[in-house]
Amino acid sequence: MDIETIIRGVDRPGPNPEKNENSLNLGFVLCTFTFVDGKLIEEQKKIKDDDKESHFERYIDADGKLVITCKSGNVEAVRKYEKI
Repeated sequence: MDIETIIRGVDRPGPNPEKNENSLNLGFVLCTFTFVDGKLIEEQKKIKDDDKESHFERYIDADGKLVITCKSGNVEAVRKYEKI
């Protein structure tokens, strides 16, 4: 797996905030980014029936850590990143 697969750029929402994106599970999704209550929300909507939809929330917690919550189907995950 190369670094391009791991790291994805996030475009700033413009007049049309939806964009097609190749997700990590190799399915194409329609992404929408919004900023709500201090959180960057990413909604990935499926384009084809066999793709999956996902929901991501990114925010900085009270301890200064970057927290990313991920939900897809019945799977949920939380990642926390701390600057060292």
